[in-house]
Amino acid sequence: MPANTGLREVCATPVASVVRAGSGELTAHAHSMLIGSTRRPVEAGARRLESLRREVQEAAIEPEGAFKVVRYAMTSGYRPASTLDLLEKYARAQGWRVHPTPLWDTCGPRDLADRPSWTRAVALVVGGYAQGILTVAPEQVSSNSEEYVEALTFFRAFGGFLAHVPSNWRTVARPGAQEQA
Repeated sequence: MPANTGLREVCATPVASVVRAGSGELTAHAHSMLIGSTRRPVEAGARRLESLRREVQEAAIEPEGAFKVVRYAMTSGYRPASTLDLLEKYARAQGWRVHPTPLWDTCGPRDLADRPSWTRAVALVVGGYAQGILTVAPEQVSSNSEEYVEALTFFRAFGGFLAHVPSNWRTVARPGAQEQA
Protein backbone atom coordinates (compact mmCIF):
# COMPACT_ATOMS: atom_id res chain seq x y z
CA MET A 1 0.00 0.00 0.00
CA PRO A 2 1.50 3.42 -0.92
CA ALA A 3 2.69 5.58 1.98
CA ASN A 4 0.35 8.47 1.09
CA THR A 5 -2.92 6.60 1.50
CA GLY A 6 -3.98 8.42 4.68
CA LEU A 7 -6.90 8.02 7.03
CA ARG A 8 -9.24 6.46 4.47
CA GLU A 9 -7.02 3.39 4.16
CA VAL A 10 -6.49 3.15 7.92
CA CYS A 11 -10.29 3.06 8.25
CA ALA A 12 -10.47 0.16 5.81
CA THR A 13 -7.68 -1.77 7.55
CA PRO A 14 -8.50 -4.50 10.11
CA VAL A 15 -7.98 -3.31 13.70
CA ALA A 16 -5.24 -5.91 14.27
CA SER A 17 -3.22 -4.25 11.51
CA VAL A 18 -3.71 -0.78 12.99
CA VAL A 19 -3.12 -1.30 16.72
CA ARG A 20 -0.44 -3.44 18.36
CA ALA A 21 -2.19 -6.05 20.50
CA GLY A 22 -2.28 -5.11 24.17
CA SER A 23 -0.29 -1.90 23.72
CA GLY A 24 -2.88 0.54 22.45
CA GLU A 25 -0.27 1.93 20.02
CA LEU A 26 -0.57 2.29 16.27
CA THR A 27 1.46 -0.12 14.18
CA ALA A 28 4.28 1.27 12.05
CA HIS A 29 2.17 0.57 8.94
CA ALA A 30 -0.82 2.56 10.24
CA HIS A 31 1.44 5.39 11.40
CA SER A 32 3.10 5.56 7.98
CA MET A 33 -0.34 5.72 6.30
CA LEU A 34 -1.26 8.66 8.53
CA ILE A 35 2.03 10.48 8.00
CA GLY A 36 1.68 10.10 4.26
CA SER A 37 -1.82 11.56 4.27
CA THR A 38 -2.26 14.50 1.91
CA ARG A 39 -4.59 17.41 2.61
CA ARG A 40 -6.08 20.17 0.48
CA PRO A 41 -7.73 23.19 2.06
CA VAL A 42 -11.49 22.85 1.76
CA GLU A 43 -13.96 25.54 2.68
CA ALA A 44 -16.71 24.11 4.85
CA GLY A 45 -19.10 25.81 7.21
CA ALA A 46 -18.63 25.39 10.93
CA ARG A 47 -22.26 24.24 11.26
CA ARG A 48 -21.72 21.45 8.73
CA LEU A 49 -18.64 20.22 10.59
CA GLU A 50 -20.40 20.39 13.96
CA SER A 51 -23.38 18.53 12.53
CA LEU A 52 -21.10 15.80 11.19
CA ARG A 53 -19.24 15.60 14.53
CA ARG A 54 -22.54 15.18 16.40
CA GLU A 55 -23.66 12.51 13.94
CA VAL A 56 -20.45 10.57 14.53
CA GLN A 57 -20.80 10.93 18.30
CA GLU A 58 -24.42 9.75 18.22
CA ALA A 59 -23.42 6.74 16.10
CA ALA A 60 -20.61 5.77 18.51
CA ILE A 61 -21.03 2.39 20.08
CA GLU A 62 -21.80 3.05 23.74
CA PRO A 63 -20.20 0.48 26.02
CA GLU A 64 -21.96 -1.01 29.00
CA GLY A 65 -21.89 1.71 31.60
CA ALA A 66 -20.64 5.00 30.18
CA PHE A 67 -18.37 6.26 27.43
CA LYS A 68 -14.71 6.58 28.31
CA VAL A 69 -12.93 9.56 26.81
CA VAL A 70 -9.30 10.55 26.42
CA ARG A 71 -8.55 14.18 27.30
CA TYR A 72 -6.39 15.76 24.60
CA ALA A 73 -4.90 19.24 24.23
CA MET A 74 -2.56 20.85 21.73
CA THR A 75 -0.36 23.70 22.96
CA SER A 76 2.69 25.67 21.96
CA GLY A 77 5.24 24.46 24.46
CA TYR A 78 3.56 24.24 27.87
CA ARG A 79 1.61 21.71 29.95
CA PRO A 80 -2.08 22.64 29.69
CA ALA A 81 -2.99 21.96 33.34
CA SER A 82 -6.17 24.05 33.55
CA THR A 83 -7.37 22.88 30.13
CA LEU A 84 -6.98 19.23 31.13
CA ASP A 85 -8.83 20.00 34.38
CA LEU A 86 -11.66 21.63 32.40
CA LEU A 87 -11.86 18.60 30.11
CA GLU A 88 -12.14 16.26 33.08
CA LYS A 89 -14.90 18.38 34.67
CA TYR A 90 -16.84 18.53 31.42
CA ALA A 91 -16.51 14.77 30.82
CA ARG A 92 -17.72 13.95 34.31
CA ALA A 93 -20.62 16.40 33.93
CA GLN A 94 -21.64 14.40 30.82
CA GLY A 95 -21.55 11.17 32.84
CA TRP A 96 -18.50 9.91 30.92
CA ARG A 97 -15.60 8.00 32.40
CA VAL A 98 -12.18 9.59 31.93
CA HIS A 99 -9.10 7.70 30.77
CA PRO A 100 -6.54 8.12 33.56
CA THR A 101 -3.78 9.51 31.35
CA PRO A 102 -4.35 12.96 29.85
CA LEU A 103 -2.54 13.54 26.58
CA TRP A 104 -1.20 16.72 25.02
CA ASP A 105 1.19 17.81 22.33
CA THR A 106 3.35 20.89 22.78
CA CYS A 107 4.26 21.28 19.11
CA GLY A 108 1.51 23.72 18.20
CA PRO A 109 -0.66 23.26 15.10
CA ARG A 110 0.77 20.49 12.93
CA ASP A 111 -0.55 17.63 10.86
CA LEU A 112 -2.28 15.07 13.06
CA ALA A 113 0.24 12.39 12.15
CA ASP A 114 3.08 14.61 13.41
CA ARG A 115 1.61 14.80 16.92
CA PRO A 116 2.74 11.84 19.07
CA SER A 117 0.12 12.29 21.80
CA TRP A 118 -2.68 12.63 19.23
CA THR A 119 -1.49 9.38 17.64
CA ARG A 120 -1.56 7.73 21.09
CA ALA A 121 -5.09 9.06 21.76
CA VAL A 122 -6.28 7.65 18.42
CA ALA A 123 -4.67 4.31 19.23
CA LEU A 124 -6.53 4.18 22.55
CA VAL A 125 -9.86 4.60 20.73
CA VAL A 126 -8.99 2.16 17.95
CA GLY A 127 -7.75 -0.36 20.50
CA GLY A 128 -10.99 -0.14 22.50
CA TYR A 129 -9.43 1.46 25.59
CA ALA A 130 -11.66 4.54 25.12
CA GLN A 131 -14.57 5.47 22.87
CA GLY A 132 -13.78 9.11 22.20
CA ILE A 133 -11.33 11.99 22.35
CA LEU A 134 -12.37 15.16 24.17
CA THR A 135 -10.83 18.56 23.38
CA VAL A 136 -11.75 22.17 24.18
CA ALA A 137 -12.42 23.05 20.54
CA PRO A 138 -12.39 21.55 17.04
CA GLU A 139 -9.18 23.51 16.26
CA GLN A 140 -7.41 21.27 18.78
CA VAL A 141 -7.94 18.50 16.23
CA SER A 142 -7.42 20.55 13.08
CA SER A 143 -8.22 23.95 11.65
CA ASN A 144 -8.17 22.32 8.19
CA SER A 145 -11.76 21.26 7.52
CA GLU A 146 -10.79 18.40 5.20
CA GLU A 147 -8.43 16.94 7.80
CA TYR A 148 -11.14 17.34 10.46
CA VAL A 149 -13.69 15.50 8.28
CA GLU A 150 -11.13 12.72 7.69
CA ALA A 151 -10.68 12.40 11.46
CA LEU A 152 -14.45 12.17 11.97
CA THR A 153 -14.73 9.57 9.22
CA PHE A 154 -11.93 7.60 10.84
CA PHE A 155 -13.64 7.59 14.24
CA ARG A 156 -16.97 6.62 12.72
CA ALA A 157 -15.30 3.56 11.16
CA PHE A 158 -14.18 2.41 14.62
CA GLY A 159 -17.38 3.28 16.50
CA GLY A 160 -15.63 6.16 18.25
CA PHE A 161 -16.17 9.90 18.38
CA LEU A 162 -14.70 13.35 18.91
CA ALA A 163 -16.24 15.70 21.46
CA HIS A 164 -15.52 19.32 22.30
CA VAL A 165 -16.43 21.44 25.31
CA PRO A 166 -19.12 23.91 24.17
CA SER A 167 -17.78 27.47 24.16
CA ASN A 168 -20.45 28.60 26.62
CA TRP A 169 -19.34 25.86 29.06
CA ARG A 170 -15.73 27.10 29.34
CA THR A 171 -15.27 28.62 32.75
CA VAL A 172 -11.66 27.70 33.53
CA ALA A 173 -9.45 27.98 30.44
CA ARG A 174 -9.49 29.26 26.92
CA PRO A 175 -7.42 27.73 24.09
CA GLY A 176 -4.18 29.62 23.68
CA ALA A 177 -4.10 31.00 27.23
CA GLN A 178 -0.68 30.42 28.83
CA GLU A 179 -0.81 27.80 31.57
CA GLN A 180 1.72 26.49 34.04
CA ALA A 181 2.54 22.95 35.14
